[in-house]
Amino acid sequence: MQAGAWRNPELTTTVEDFRSRTRTTTATIGIPLELGGKRSARLSAAQRARDVAAAQLANSKAKVRAQVVARYFGLVVAQERLRLANDSAKLAAKAADVVGRRVDAGKVSPVDATRAKVDAANAQLGVAEAQSEVNAARQTLAALWGESQPRFDDVDGDLSGVPAGASSAELMRDLDNAPLLRATRLEIDRRKALVDVERSKAVPDVVVSLGAKRDNELGLTQAVVGISVPLPLFDRNQGAVHEASKWAEKAKDEYEFARVQMLAELSQATAQLSTA
Repeated sequence: MQAGAWRNPELTTTVEDFRSRTRTTTATIGIPLELGGKRSARLSAAQRARDVAAAQLANSKAKVRAQVVARYFGLVVAQERLRLANDSAKLAAKAADVVGRRVDAGKVSPVDATRAKVDAANAQLGVAEAQSEVNAARQTLAALWGESQPRFDDVDGDLSGVPAGASSAELMRDLDNAPLLRATRLEIDRRKALVDVERSKAVPDVVVSLGAKRDNELGLTQAVVGISVPLPLFDRNQGAVHEASKWAEKAKDEYEFARVQMLAELSQATAQLSTA
């Protein structure tokens, strides 16, 4: 919207001699004419910025989705650990009861009963730790959609099977379609468009003036036409062009770095999945 806006005209009024009889008043409207493709360069840069923003939004959505999936199944795992901890606590309590009866019958040493009670206490501690883990997992999952307190108790999930993942070759082939890499790749195009914007500024704009001049002494009103052209003798925006070019080179380096980093992360994640 802003990049496509035309430059505003300028109204100029000049009064010569404040005496009414000999006063001369000139009023002109200056219309700036942008040359060198400035407006089209700005529009192109703005479109590239919009593309980058859309890619960054897709990357943010992908991150949120990944966090939700990870925390969701983290809660499923915590619930399963709590179930196993409860089972272990029940078995430990039952074992302690059995050992206690055997001690009463004189079949085993009281030391065995003490050891069984310690095991039962440790099992109860494991239940408490597992319950804390479940509560924390519920809290972190609910926080993703802005709830300070979760409004659910449990979640459903199947841990018995692992979904089939794509092959390493397929993942490597689709790597460039990752939202983050797409955003960094589009950032290169945006930086190049900004270079064109700075280069277009080296061409001076022309201001055409149209107006009228009223001479009270002569009783005449005359048309006034003018043109204003800056002379780019010293400032040709060369510094800004150089800076924009370096930022474009930096964007290329950042893309290469992001690709190498994601390639390493993808290889590591694939190896971890295979090991798991």
